[in-house]
Amino acid sequence: MDLDAARDFFDRDDKTKKEFEKWAVTRIGFLPQTKKGADGGMDGMRWFGPREEHKAIVSVKGGKTVNVEMVRSLDAVVKAQKAQVGVLLSLERPTEAAHDWARQGGVFEVEGFQPVPRLQIVTIEEALALRERAVRLPALSAAPVKAAPKEEAKGAVRDLFGEPS
Repeated sequence: MDLDAARDFFDRDDKTKKEFEKWAVTRIGFLPQTKKGADGGMDGMRWFGPREEHKAIVSVKGGKTVNVEMVRSLDAVVKAQKAQVGVLLSLERPTEAAHDWARQGGVFEVEGFQPVPRLQIVTIEEALALRERAVRLPALSAAPVKAAPKEEAKGAVRDLFGEPS
């Protein structure tokens, strides 16, 4: 799907735009909100961090205007949900004032990883191109993983001492 198709999907979706929101949220690797009724400004969420103990939420905006009030609202939802990162996922490009407010939101840090913006704005266009990489979250644990023992193929040839040859 390209940006024009995404706009068409938004325009054709029913008045609540729930199907568009679900589709958009999954483009960036988040889980869509499943409860019925008002979503309280949270359209999806994702756990992240080395032990997946941190929470990121996403709010989808499909209208023609993405302004500073929407970012302020996202900030309030992040705090109410006790999330560490909030993402405003928008069909259209936001105003510069919206970007300014997001930048003032500060950063979230996980020890051993680069800090990430606490409030992020991602366009559907960026989500289509970058998928999960459109949202900046601290990387998954880089702890070494113990390699599993190698399995021998059935009927492997062994030498005189029982060693694989």
